[in-house]
Amino acid sequence: MSQFLQNIFATPLLTGTSDNTEICNKICELAYKFRENATDAGLVSDKWNYAAKSSSQEDFKKSGVTSFNSGSLVDNSEWAEVVAFIYDFASTMIQSVNGGNKIPSIINMWTTIYPTGAFVPEHIHSNSLFSGVFYAKTPENCGNIVFKDLSSVAKTMYVPNVREFPAVDTMHVHHVKESSMVIFPSWLPHWTQPNESDEDRIMVSFNIDMVNKPEEKNDA
Repeated sequence: MSQFLQNIFATPLLTGTSDNTEICNKICELAYKFRENATDAGLVSDKWNYAAKSSSQEDFKKSGVTSFNSGSLVDNSEWAEVVAFIYDFASTMIQSVNGGNKIPSIINMWTTIYPTGAFVPEHIHSNSLFSGVFYAKTPENCGNIVFKDLSSVAKTMYVPNVREFPAVDTMHVHHVKESSMVIFPSWLPHWTQPNESDEDRIMVSFNIDMVNKPEEKNDA
């Protein structure tokens, strides 16, 4: 490494692991219940970019299914325990680096089941500040989440007749782990690798904004 070289503009990720294994079981139970009763639900894998929907269990178990288009889990009373856990966990992580007066507020939340071979293509989360994922079930070789440097095109551009600048990594593979959460800037491009296991990968995803603290009422 050159004594003169310094890499700048790092992208922050927040990562953490919970010891609450019961919440993982709860998420899996509710996710499968959603899949069993879903109608006109969103598909993932190669159907994602076409915003394809289906009511077929065969499609769900082939391409994967998400509740993203079926209403936010925040508004579903069955998911209240999960929502509270996700919010508390995410808030703890965000507030550990938050120097301002604002607090996290969940915009929306959804669950996704990735069967064998399923994945989600590259995308970003528009109209939010932070996005995150909590992994409820991650069998071995179920596929990791991959983040791409937003300036990857510029950093890998070749200029003829000019000596190539030292290369830097433009992708980061984050290894998923059961009971773990990762939070990242919503503008950060990302995708998931195909699930190469014989079991489902199950997760809860969410978007977060930072809002003003509620004003405290004075009872005097």
